[in-house]
Amino acid sequence: MPTTAEVRSVAVGGQRLRVAITSGPNGPGREPRIPLLLINGIGASLEALEPFVTALDGAVEVIRFDPPGVGGSPLPPGPYRFGGLCRLIAGMLTELGHDQADVLGISWGGAVAQHFAAFQRDRCRRLVLVATAAGPPIMLARPAVLARLMTPRRYLDRADLERWPGIYTAARPGPTGRRPARPCTVPIMAASGTARRAGTRRRWRVCCSPLEVRTMA
Repeated sequence: MPTTAEVRSVAVGGQRLRVAITSGPNGPGREPRIPLLLINGIGASLEALEPFVTALDGAVEVIRFDPPGVGGSPLPPGPYRFGGLCRLIAGMLTELGHDQADVLGISWGGAVAQHFAAFQRDRCRRLVLVATAAGPPIMLARPAVLARLMTPRRYLDRADLERWPGIYTAARPGPTGRRPARPCTVPIMAASGTARRAGTRRRWRVCCSPLEVRTMA
């Protein structure tokens, strides 16, 4: 699907990135707003996110990019790791005139986004994760959670979905109108890939405080 956004080539440290920008209200006489940076799944070009961007509020400036070797971005000189890619993303934001961004990562892009939030924390205001994981090994709270995640019933039966607040985001609001909130019991791993439990969760929330951790109990 072609994009209607402004597409440009941005040079960061000798690497050129193909970048698409859907402009928000930023401009002369307006208070600058934090843009939304989208990081796509592995091997997917920025056009794949076009339907999502089209559905967003037009007041949000959205930045998409093709990682090195994907879509319209040329191949890098050699293989790269998350650390190098996140430094490249930070440089891209600088070239575009942004100190920070709200970062949304999908699948592989979610793993990149977590690394970016952990190691470029001054550049990430908020973090949104979609269909992703914290890295191998992926550990769930207990087998009952895995059983619930594997059944197709959650896609077909709304009543079943509403019985499991925290696993599914469509939990029925409580008496105050707010969704139930309980301590998170899911092991969350640091960006280095080392698995830790509650201590990591607390430290992770410090480095990216607006991140809402859903309960999977």
